[in-house]
Amino acid sequence: MAARPTQTTIRVPGGHYYGWVIVVVGSVINGFGSMNQAVSSVLFLPLTAQLGVGHGSLAFALSLARLEAGAIGPVAGWVLDRRGPRPLMITGCLMGGVGLMLLPLVESYLMFVLLYMGLISVGFNIGFAFALHQVASVWFVRHRTKVLGIFSFSIRVGRAILVPLLALATARYGWQAATVGAGLAVLVFVLPLILLVKHSPEAIGQRPDGAMEPPLGAADAPRVASDISGDFTLREGMRTRTYWIIVFSTVVRTALTGAVQGQLIPIVVAKGMSQATGAGYLGLWAVVASGMLLAVGYAADRTSKVTLMAVGHVSSMCAMLLLMYVGPGDWALMVLFIVLVAFQESMAPANLSIIGDMFGRSSFGRINGMMNTFTTVGVIAPPFLGYSYDLYGNYTLPLATFAAIAGVGAVIVLLFLRPPSRPAPVATSVAVG
Repeated sequence: MAARPTQTTIRVPGGHYYGWVIVVVGSVINGFGSMNQAVSSVLFLPLTAQLGVGHGSLAFALSLARLEAGAIGPVAGWVLDRRGPRPLMITGCLMGGVGLMLLPLVESYLMFVLLYMGLISVGFNIGFAFALHQVASVWFVRHRTKVLGIFSFSIRVGRAILVPLLALATARYGWQAATVGAGLAVLVFVLPLILLVKHSPEAIGQRPDGAMEPPLGAADAPRVASDISGDFTLREGMRTRTYWIIVFSTVVRTALTGAVQGQLIPIVVAKGMSQATGAGYLGLWAVVASGMLLAVGYAADRTSKVTLMAVGHVSSMCAMLLLMYVGPGDWALMVLFIVLVAFQESMAPANLSIIGDMFGRSSFGRINGMMNTFTTVGVIAPPFLGYSYDLYGNYTLPLATFAAIAGVGAVIVLLFLRPPSRPAPVATSVAVG
């Protein structure tokens, strides 16, 4: 399992650790980053009417965003590691905000696909949560998982605020005006906050978590001390078994929970419940997962992330088996299912944090970006779930398959996920401007 960091955290003389300022700023930015999800949810029906397409065609275009995120992940990760988060975040904010403001101008399905894939999706994929994952890894070691949990929580809070606001604006002013307002809000509120995000603690004479060993002055900013000299490059990381186990674990977590979450309402309807009941369970899932993100983020910095990830897969396995047999009146079992599956979803901060624990800070962006590319294979899970119902009239086969895969994930993570052998230390210089 990952070695516990031994760095001593102390208060930086002359002020507080700037990393905590970035946590507050990053949380607000992440909240606005959920605007893309709010728009795709609230404007789904208005866009189908505007474009004259069916639900399936629009859903297909929106689902392409995940594949696109995987494709651009390595390039975006390289930019993060070489130039820091600010250039990528500014670019993403401009693309996403301007793209939303142009959305009312689309008059055909092709125009929508080009605008959404070319500006909106790219902008929100690179400029918000993805960039802030790297920020958390660079600025924190002992508190890394906690910060990642806060960032993940802020996305859900942002979605909970923006969805009803956007729906209200759409009902009162029309979807075109609401979308222009959404894009303008992203530009006006997010761009100034991005200017507060610094590349690394070393850039301002501090150390991760606010520790000093020894104190750094401004003249030391171009240099990163010995704690990253043993970090892995992307190529070195991909040659380790650890890298591929983390990729597999990530695919299992995101694919299974994402597929079931996306189709939970039709699943419960197939079991004899109403759509309103399904929507209520989906809302409960969001609430429970939000609380667990903070709890797991706090706990994972104090215990074994490997054990937590394995327990998460076991929790997912039990949830899938439970969902196979739940009936119309089994509300208590549905609540238990939600607790179990939400626990697995809340493993996201630990999953991201362990990348930094295993491979270091200096190439986190590239390593995480390439992992995003490989984890896009999980897009096959939702069609498998839907087509199985079309063929057999129930969800037994995919849920049983998901449970088996989660069980395999638990065994592999618990038995084989270990820190890789460190590369030979070399003199390392990293730009931190």
